[in-house]
Amino acid sequence: MAQDTDEVVVALDVGSQKVLCVVAKPGEAPGTCQVLGFGHVASDGIVEGTVVSIEAAVRSVRHAVSEAFYTSGVPISQVWAAIGGKSMTSASCEGTAVVRGNEVHDAEVTIARQNARDHAEATAQTNGRDLIKLIPQGFEIGDAVVLEPNTPEGLAGSRLVCRVHAVYGSALNAENLKRCLARSELELVGYEPHPWAAAKAVLTPSEMICGTAVIDIGAQTTSIAVFSGKMLRHTEVCKWGSERLTMDLSQVLGISLEEAEELKVRVGRCSLKEVIPGEMVQAKDPSVSYSRELVAKTLAARVREFFRLYEEHLRTAGVWDEVGAIVLTGGGAHLQDIDVLARETTGKSVRIGYPRWIEGDAPMLCRPEASVAMGLVRCAFEGADAEEEKRRTHVRRRRLPQFMNRVITFFVGDY
Repeated sequence: MAQDTDEVVVALDVGSQKVLCVVAKPGEAPGTCQVLGFGHVASDGIVEGTVVSIEAAVRSVRHAVSEAFYTSGVPISQVWAAIGGKSMTSASCEGTAVVRGNEVHDAEVTIARQNARDHAEATAQTNGRDLIKLIPQGFEIGDAVVLEPNTPEGLAGSRLVCRVHAVYGSALNAENLKRCLARSELELVGYEPHPWAAAKAVLTPSEMICGTAVIDIGAQTTSIAVFSGKMLRHTEVCKWGSERLTMDLSQVLGISLEEAEELKVRVGRCSLKEVIPGEMVQAKDPSVSYSRELVAKTLAARVREFFRLYEEHLRTAGVWDEVGAIVLTGGGAHLQDIDVLARETTGKSVRIGYPRWIEGDAPMLCRPEASVAMGLVRCAFEGADAEEEKRRTHVRRRRLPQFMNRVITFFVGDY
């Protein structure tokens, strides 16, 4: 069936283990989406979220896009993509503007935003990193806190503060991903940092307020995003993922990585709960048995180390005390009892995060490993809504009489 492509968005998550391409349109209920089709293939040419082979990555992207086209019937030429990589870090930056006449106008908002960008770029130069993305957080004017996408125009005050969340990483990695898309005959129309996209898919509004860390455990990297007071406080990518668990099993049991992965997925768990004393399990070779208790203890030891490291990183970033709950997502969240062990290790409330806001039957995309792709879909819809609101605002302003336009120009021009 032909679709109205004007309202269709395509999200592309190019990871170290998989490439997931999702075609979706807005659902009937506000804030929801309807999945039209998707492509899911094994990834090649990506290591720890970094492109290491353009040709191999292009083949994977083309394969996933071809599957998405086949299942949706929608021609695909433009995509939203996630930017990751093991070097990703972040900082909260701000910019200020003096408010003339004790009332905020558009000019002061523009100045504060530019100063916030300048602060973020200066931080990038100081730390030797590239500025990948600026995520607007909101404004402060007096005691008032105005969160994006709202603006403080019309409020009284003498000093306006604009707050942004700056994400830093490798511009070369971002450029290589863009080249992969170009060689796949795809136009990059929007992009989001990997941690931010995952959080957009799984968090509830109350979790963004109360203080929550989203931990997206991928194959080779782990993305972390911390929210508090509806603001993004920290993003980071750690250079380890669930493949470490597979490697541990391979070394401890003396089996291949392929056998260890299959065993981990089929019978792996992070606790001795429901493990019968003396119970044995088999890998691919049914003639060789392994202790299920040993499998569980091996996985639990590494997972416990993971969460101690997550806590250490967030304490170093100064945001651990703001975290009241943890949401686990990504393929690594499938490991049985990982939430139980995370709760025991960190002392925080823990749940598994599944993509929300999906309308209709799409079981594959309601799994934790689809969080980034579905978060990109939501970001694309919100971006389209913001552009439409800007267009309406521009039209309303153009309808002002010429005299009022001159008055506004006089009072809010740069001083």
